[in-house]
Amino acid sequence: MATYDEVIASAETENELPQGTEAVEEHASESTMTVRDAVAQAFAKHSGEGETEQPDAKPKTALPTSTAVDIGEGKTVDTVTGHVSEPLRAPAGWTPLLREKWSTLDPSVQKFIHERELDHTRTITKTAEDRKLASEMKEVFSPYESTLRQYNESGASLTKKMVEQWNALMTGSPVLKAEIIAGWINHTRPDAQALQQYLGGQKPSQPQIEQRAPDVSELVKAEIAKRDEMQAMSAATREVEQFAADPKNEFFHDVRDNMKRIIEAQVFDAPDLPTLFKKAYDLACSQHPEISQILARRAPVAPAAPKAKPVGQVKPSLNNGNRNKVPAKVMSTREAVAKAWAELAS
Repeated sequence: MATYDEVIASAETENELPQGTEAVEEHASESTMTVRDAVAQAFAKHSGEGETEQPDAKPKTALPTSTAVDIGEGKTVDTVTGHVSEPLRAPAGWTPLLREKWSTLDPSVQKFIHERELDHTRTITKTAEDRKLASEMKEVFSPYESTLRQYNESGASLTKKMVEQWNALMTGSPVLKAEIIAGWINHTRPDAQALQQYLGGQKPSQPQIEQRAPDVSELVKAEIAKRDEMQAMSAATREVEQFAADPKNEFFHDVRDNMKRIIEAQVFDAPDLPTLFKKAYDLACSQHPEISQILARRAPVAPAAPKAKPVGQVKPSLNNGNRNKVPAKVMSTREAVAKAWAELAS
């Protein structure tokens, strides 16, 4: 491809004016375009240079962009949609000291961590069925682990063999079915006489075991006790969930186990479950090495105590007959609380 200078030189040679026309050209209008100018504009147009964008007949209106404005308390409002977003909370699995630093993180970092936690939760939910199946299989084979080890088998390998043989017995030919059954007979060595009786349609005689008639009153008592236990446990579970959901008890998941031990040890007596939980929660928080430091930093500075009067100026009071109240009776639902706690922790 020819360069710009080569094209210009060629154009000037081809368009060279004859002698005697210089004077006419000198008097030409200044607006007349020369060959060099025409070639330069053609190159500029081909390369995209020098093109100016023609203004539209109607001016374009720029779409508003979404802008989030901080309105305090960790909340933001979208200036376009008016949507108010709640502040992101620190992950519950973080330690109290880490959660205390959550508000100092950049919002973009908080959003990234929050999305990672949501992704983790979605993964746990997605694999729930697989984990449930694995747990059920483990529960099925757990009582027979010693027998499986004795015959060098595992639950998965045994299940595979049994399913293959079951499928062959359901869909295979009569000869294949006879082969499988004969293999089982030779392997397990059942009683030949009893097997013949079963094959002949007779049920072998077995020694009868004397069964004692159930006591109806005992069955009724057991059923009533079971019903009361379920009701007490249901009520305790609701109270535990409400206490855990209260934002005031932000360290509940950190001190939950200690609270359970405090309640089981009957350290406090309380008229109701919320009061009992609150006392156990406060004690557990005060004993926690990190939470106690956080609460101490949050606590307002107490005013200076007034100076004590001299002993001689203190007048005895005759109205000092109030005595400590008798502790309330230990609650009968304490065991239900412990079960509800264990259920919440599982």
